[in-house]
Amino acid sequence: MLNIAVQKTGDKEVAEELVQDAFFNLYRHKVEITDEVPIGAYLYVSLKNNILNYYRKESTHKRYEAYIKQQTTESDNTTEVAVNTRELELRIIEEIEKLPPQCKAVFRLSRFEYLTDKEIAERLEISINTVEQHKRKALRILRGAFKDYLSVAIIVHLLK
Repeated sequence: MLNIAVQKTGDKEVAEELVQDAFFNLYRHKVEITDEVPIGAYLYVSLKNNILNYYRKESTHKRYEAYIKQQTTESDNTTEVAVNTRELELRIIEEIEKLPPQCKAVFRLSRFEYLTDKEIAERLEISINTVEQHKRKALRILRGAFKDYLSVAIIVHLLK
């Protein structure tokens, strides 16, 4: 019986425990077993059921381990993304603060307050054409400041 259990489980210690459980089941149910039931067959069926239960438990355990590993990986990745996003936000704010005063004011009103060019022109008392020029200048400066970052971000994104 032990050889069968070792073949099925691939682990001698587990096999010994399953065989021991089969004998324990026989002892526990000795009153219910009649002379008509062959003890060898009873032990064989009991061992077979123990092996099947072992497979079920192992399968559940492996699925749970895979789930935990996946969740840990995802949460680790989420933390990394959050940190990188926060660093990028701070860098963007720093670069916006470096813009010339009028250019910075136009860019902030456009991007953070979502004002139209006409509304910005009225608020700052400048022409719509000047607003457009300041927005183009701000974007050109910011693109230049982040050109290395954008190259790396595109490469990393393509490698995923």
